[in-house]
Amino acid sequence: MSYQSIAKLIPTLQSIALVSENLKLTKKKKVKTKDMIGIGTKNIVGISLIKIESDLIAGLWMFKE
Repeated sequence: MSYQSIAKLIPTLQSIALVSENLKLTKKKKVKTKDMIGIGTKNIVGISLIKIESDLIAGLWMFKE
């Protein structure tokens, strides 16, 4: 497996981790407002960071050639 293939997996694995955080909240019996705000903040920040990192990884292939 080349380093390019591994690098392309990083955003996918981070997305799976973010979804698992959301699933933890759905299994919780008593969901508080603080929990909802926290998971919303994690989603907004997490998705933004995953996108930035994905763009950086995609940009690496341009400089290879």
